[in-house]
Amino acid sequence: MDIAQLRTFVAVVDTGSVSRAAERLHIVQPALSRQIRLLENELGAVLFLRHARGMTPTDSGETLAERIRPLLSELDHIRANIATRPGEVTGTAVLGLLPSISDFLAARIARRLKEAHPRIMLRIVSGFGGHLLEWLDKREIDLAIMYEPRVITNLEIRPLLEEPLYLVGPASAKLDFGRALPLSKLAEHPLVLPSTRHSLRILIDTAAAKSRLILNIVIEADSMQVQKDLVRSGLGLTVLPAAAIYDDLRAKQISAAPIAGADMKRRISLALPLVRKRVPAVQRTAELLTDEVRSRVAAGGWPGARLTGKSHI
Repeated sequence: MDIAQLRTFVAVVDTGSVSRAAERLHIVQPALSRQIRLLENELGAVLFLRHARGMTPTDSGETLAERIRPLLSELDHIRANIATRPGEVTGTAVLGLLPSISDFLAARIARRLKEAHPRIMLRIVSGFGGHLLEWLDKREIDLAIMYEPRVITNLEIRPLLEEPLYLVGPASAKLDFGRALPLSKLAEHPLVLPSTRHSLRILIDTAAAKSRLILNIVIEADSMQVQKDLVRSGLGLTVLPAAAIYDDLRAKQISAAPIAGADMKRRISLALPLVRKRVPAVQRTAELLTDEVRSRVAAGGWPGARLTGKSHI
C-alpha cells in the first residue's frame, strides 16, 4: 500500500463514485480504478460493491476507511509542520460545531482565522454532541465546541460558557424573552424535540424526570432547522439555546422565553483529543476559538450566556 492508493480509496468512499473521485483528485478514471484494484489485490479483499449508481464500501472497505482516516490526517499535520517557514503557521484544522452554534460562530471564526493565519486550512463540520464525541475519538476532527461530556476519558476539556435553555414557539405564542417560565410549562404544550440519543434531549428528559413531569412529545426531529420550521408551522413548541434562535428572534419569526432552573442550562466546552504535543494549526485555532467565544459573551453578544471556569483536563 502507498499513500496515493489510500487517498484514492478514501475519495471513492466519500464520493461513492469513481468519476466523482477522479474529478476531486484531478486524475483520469482508468488510473483511479487501477489504484483501487491494486489495493484490493494487495489486501486480498473486495473493498467496494459496484452497482449502476456507483460504488458502496463493503464491510472490509468500511473497516479500512475507519482505520486509515486518522493516519492520513496525521500525515497531513506532519507535512504541514515540516513545511512551515519560521514564524508562519500552516496546516489543516478540522473543527466540529453543534448545529445550534454553527450559524452563530462559523463565519466569524473562519474570518478571524483567515486574517490571523491565512495558511491554515479550516474545515468545519456540524453534528450533534454524540457525533462530535465519536469523531474526536476516531480523530476525524481535531477539536470541537460541544456540550461538556458527562464522562471525560481521552479528551482535554476547556469549559467556555453556561447558557439557559428557552421554550421556543411561533411568534403568535408571544413568549417573553425577558421573563423566565417554570419547567412545568413544558408539560402544557406539544413538543418537537431531538431523539433520545442527543445531549439536549437527555438534558430535557432528565430535568423532566426529576420534576416528575410527563412531556407530550409529538415529533422527534434530529435537525435544528427542522425543529424551528415545525415550530413556525404551529405543530408544537421546542427547547433550544439562545445561540440557535438569535437570528429568528431578530426577524420576529418566533418567540421564546427562558426556562427557570439550574437543570435547564447547557454547559459548552472546547474539546480536543488528549495529546502530548498539539500541532500548531490546531493549537492556534483552539486559541482563536476560545478568544472569540469569551469576547462575544463578555460583550453581551451571546444572550443569557455566562463565562465558566478555566481549562482543565
